[in-house]
Amino acid sequence: PRNEMETVLHFATAVSSGRMEDAMTMVHPDCKWTYAGPDELSFTGEYFGREGVMRFLRTFGEQFEIVDFTPQMKWDGDTIILTVKEISRCRATGHEGEIAVTQTYTVRFGQIIEFREVADTASLFSLTRE
Repeated sequence: PRNEMETVLHFATAVSSGRMEDAMTMVHPDCKWTYAGPDELSFTGEYFGREGVMRFLRTFGEQFEIVDFTPQMKWDGDTIILTVKEISRCRATGHEGEIAVTQTYTVRFGQIIEFREVADTASLFSLTRE
């Protein structure tokens, strides 16, 4: 990748196509990965390093499938902010819904050094209910 935006796009494309090893080359070994939300969602919290990011992606992916992901992107220096309209499906119930998401990536030297996501976790959690 030639710049911060390309780093984030390369990461997202690799994750969405299942190329996790490729995606992890975009993640700094000391990355801090934060997904804000209630304890009822097992993937919320802070994760550290590539292993932590993999654990987050695996835990999220076991519970939810992202059906559609439509981002609006803003780029300011080493920070990329994605405001996303996401359609997610709960694997256990099959329920689907639109989730408002904001993702903030900090990229330095071609790797993601920090990630923070704030999502409508109440709507996401409601998909887990029968």
